[in-house]
Amino acid sequence: MDQPKYRIEIFWSAEDGGYVANVPDLRYCSAFGETYEEALREVLEAMELHLDTLREEGRLIPEPKSRRVIGVRADMSDPGGTVQIVEEVAVSSTEDVGQVAEQLADAATQLVGEVSERAGQIVRSQDLQNEEAGEARRSGRRSNR
Repeated sequence: MDQPKYRIEIFWSAEDGGYVANVPDLRYCSAFGETYEEALREVLEAMELHLDTLREEGRLIPEPKSRRVIGVRADMSDPGGTVQIVEEVAVSSTEDVGQVAEQLADAATQLVGEVSERAGQIVRSQDLQNEEAGEARRSGRRSNR
C-alpha cells in the first residue's frame, strides 16, 4: 500500500534547542531532532506509527491537503534580527530524506544569499543616510558661524 504524502513542517525551536517537525494534516503528529535530518527521520517514523494506529483502530486516514512550499521569513527592520528558512515538503519514506535534505540545502543557500544581499543593501542605504545627515549637520554649523 502506498503511503500518503503529507506536508511536513520543520523549524528551529530556540525554546527546545532543536528542530521540531510537524505534520499538519495528522493531528498531534510531530517529532524533535537535534538536526534537521534527525527531526525529519523521527517525524517519518511518528507518521508511520500514527497511520498504523489509525488503520488498526479502523479510523479514517486523512487525505493530504498540503503542497510543497520553500520560503524565507526575515525581519529586516532589526539589524540583529533572525532569518527563518521554511521548508514544507511531502515525503513518504526515509528514502526521500536525502533528496529532500539536498533540495533544502540548495534552497537555503540561495535564500541566505538573497537575504544577505538585501541586508547589505539596507546597511549601505543606512550608512549613506547617516553620512548625508552628518554632512548636513556639518554644513549647518558652518553656515551658523
